[in-house]
Amino acid sequence: LLVYSDAPLGPAARIDVAPEALRAVPGAAIALHIAVTDAAGHPAKAGAPLKTSIVPERLGKLVGGSFVAKHPGNGYLRVTGAGMHADVPISVVARPAALIVLPEQLNLLDGDRVQLHLEGADAHGLPVALPTPVKWTATRGTISSTGAYVAGPADATIRARVGKLTATVRARVGQHDVVRPFLTLVPRP
Repeated sequence: LLVYSDAPLGPAARIDVAPEALRAVPGAAIALHIAVTDAAGHPAKAGAPLKTSIVPERLGKLVGGSFVAKHPGNGYLRVTGAGMHADVPISVVARPAALIVLPEQLNLLDGDRVQLHLEGADAHGLPVALPTPVKWTATRGTISSTGAYVAGPADATIRARVGKLTATVRARVGQHDVVRPFLTLVPRP
């Protein structure tokens, strides 16, 4: 989607930060995108460099434009400059409540390729960033260090591991006939 604005350019009006919330486990890094915009959302000049801080500091640190989670807890990232500020909530959880390999259902033919991803969720089902690297293994077929899976000649179990946590997904390979009753005849008495 491409949106054009014909609103006139204006003075700096706000600081925009993406993502709007930071949820992670210790060791995970989340890339930050910070921009100063006018009231219509056009890029604007801040006049001076923006300053960032993490409250409380023990939650994490900023490294090369990314938030790197360090210790569990809640707080916020504050970005200040040009007489404005933006606060982004931070939640660092000790471990995810759930790990999910996506896609969750794999029905493939021998030689098919699919890119797998590992996602984490907190106790509320909200996504949490995970540390890297993810260690991928498959009982059949081949899988790369980035989760690119190539199906082998038979079904496989694929595992994704981060630290001591593991998630699995089953890859069904080939065509499988499933017999389903269509019509049941009941004899008359």
